[in-house]
Amino acid sequence: MAKIPTQFLDFLLRKQCHTKKTNVLAFNFNGHIAEFELKEFCFVIGLKGHKFLELNLGKGKENGLKNALFRHDDFITRRDIERTFKALCNKEDWLKEKLVNFYILEAFLIPKQYNHINLQHLDILDDEETFKDYPWGRLLYILTYQFLKKASYSDKDTVYLQRFPLALVYWAFEKISRLSNLDVGFGRKLAIEGPPIVTWDVWKLVTGGL
Repeated sequence: MAKIPTQFLDFLLRKQCHTKKTNVLAFNFNGHIAEFELKEFCFVIGLKGHKFLELNLGKGKENGLKNALFRHDDFITRRDIERTFKALCNKEDWLKEKLVNFYILEAFLIPKQYNHINLQHLDILDDEETFKDYPWGRLLYILTYQFLKKASYSDKDTVYLQRFPLALVYWAFEKISRLSNLDVGFGRKLAIEGPPIVTWDVWKLVTGGL
């Protein structure tokens, strides 16, 4: 996954315009209004966005990830996850696999303002079917939408990147054909299959003209 092109993201945030629709971000590109909402977000990152369902998760399972690796921890940080993974050389493969999924989820997909991890995610990871079917896309969009909406109205010179704003960048590449024009050269579509977030290569940043 590419690093976030911060100048390009700032450019997109400045293109936001007013919309009466709830949970929708609107952008004005030279008079053309483009809308970014849940379905676009999930399409870009390749995660499910269906409605949240009531979870029936077992608590304190003896073979669960929390009990196996974080038994005595009241809260867990990303550093705890990374440190624990490095100590798993002689542990079972299923523990390593779950811990990798946990770290990717918390460190890359759901970065938070505070460092403590939502322990319910451990229970979800312990149930393979629940983990695969959980609407992570909807959860990420809710968090990302709140950040992007707030950032667009900020009068500060510096806005710290939170949640998953990279999805907005690759949505713009899909939406604005000029960005992938070879003469302009902002990015190119790779000849691989997958969601847009893995099929685009960013060349350089947008500085104006859209």
